Amino acid sequence: ATPAERAAGRGSTERLNSWTQPSSLSREAISALMALEPHGVCHTLCIKWSVAKIIYLLSGSLIVCGFTVEMIVIGMIVAPYLREAEFVEASCQFNSSRYTGYTDCQDVNRKPNNNFPCLEVLVNFFPHSSSKLPVNSSKLFGGGVATIYSVLSYYEESSSTSKCSSRICYRDSYMNAKQIANLNVTLYNNQAAYQCYVRQEWAASTFVALRSREIDEAKVFHCLLWPALAFGFGGLVFWSVYCCLGCNIWPKEMAV
Repeated sequence: ATPAERAAGRGSTERLNSWTQPSSLSREAISALMALEPHGVCHTLCIKWSVAKIIYLLSGSLIVCGFTVEMIVIGMIVAPYLREAEFVEASCQFNSSRYTGYTDCQDVNRKPNNNFPCLEVLVNFFPHSSSKLPVNSSKLFGGGVATIYSVLSYYEESSSTSKCSSRICYRDSYMNAKQIANLNVTLYNNQAAYQCYVRQEWAASTFVALRSREIDEAKVFHCLLWPALAFGFGGLVFWSVYCCLGCNIWPKEMAV
């Protein structure tokens, strides 16, 4: 064969090899990728696209939000629930009622001169048929008389509404008085026993009763569960990324 034919044959062979075999650069890239350890994979992916920074910020936000909401829930939900848990389930029956004067509506959205009659209701109480009485609660049920408190105003010890059994507060004072009067008539006409919750005051021999409990166990459970899950999930993700990459995702910020 002539030199030209031999050169053409070598060119064809080289082109065929280039089609059938990976280049040296491709082999090196594949070898480097296969040799990467988990830390190297995390470093390559997260540093190149800044995924780790986003994960850090999101998990940190979950931790902060979960902790903050949990503290708010403990103060606004759990603490009142524990106070209400001190009251024992009982049956109450209307005894008597009296007006103790007028009380101003303490609400910024109401008119300054708006008020309502304070109606104090006394009830007879006795054990409820389905009550699960705690230890040493037998002294509580001696056929006594309790003042029925509204759930909202019972814990406002310094408020003038502390002994008001109902706190109806519309924009019109006449409407407030009418609603309280209707409630008083209804209580007089209905002598049937109804469920209530009673507790003896520690510093006196008087009893107080609540018409209902505003917070139940299911509400407390859900209010505590979801912020705790957010806090735990955020902490787990944050710790996982930290164990994988440490603080190397902010090299420029650390250098400054």
